[in-house]
Amino acid sequence: MAIATAYNPSVMSSSQVWYGHVTVATSSHIQVSSGDLVQNYYGSGFTYAYNQVIGGTVTSTNYYEFGKKIYAITGGSYSAVTVANYVTNGNASGLISYLFQGDDTFNGSAYNDTLNGYTGNDLLKGNAGDDKIDGGAGNDTLDGGIGNDNLTGGTGDDIYVVDSSADSITEVSGEGTDLVKVAIATANGTYTLGDNLENATLTNTVAFNLTGNAL
Repeated sequence: MAIATAYNPSVMSSSQVWYGHVTVATSSHIQVSSGDLVQNYYGSGFTYAYNQVIGGTVTSTNYYEFGKKIYAITGGSYSAVTVANYVTNGNASGLISYLFQGDDTFNGSAYNDTLNGYTGNDLLKGNAGDDKIDGGAGNDTLDGGIGNDNLTGGTGDDIYVVDSSADSITEVSGEGTDLVKVAIATANGTYTLGDNLENATLTNTVAFNLTGNAL
């Protein structure tokens, strides 16, 4: 299970893959740099031949722009050769799908982020900011956190946590049995369950109204 954490605004659907130079190559650390863009890969057993990675396991990576950490991914175990092949070929979507093929956790930053789940039963937390969160496949939990968030569950039995009346949910018919947890803290408000959402419950501690839909 991988854990992805954003520290500055991040758009996971267009993760950065760029041509750089290998500036560190040890048995536990590979660094690829291009000016002020720096990607670090950490792990064990990295071996090399003819300027290529031929062995080893990647367990974490982080990415910096102009000295600021943008994101980090920890908790994984990946073939260093496979990761290197995706990077060399500029295949960002393939790399991200490879890294997040399990039940993963995505933590947004204090800014406006775009977070995407992939296969597996993922936990996606936007934290602060106005976030766009897409669960993808699997039985996912989507929690936008503070801000006015756009949540899309995708296929599977998903759980949505709503803490703002301006949060929006997009759910397609036939994509699972879903649950909305309403955690809006403002008393005497009303939340109306959107289309194609089967269940809802109040998890706040104030007087509040909950209205169902046609299902």
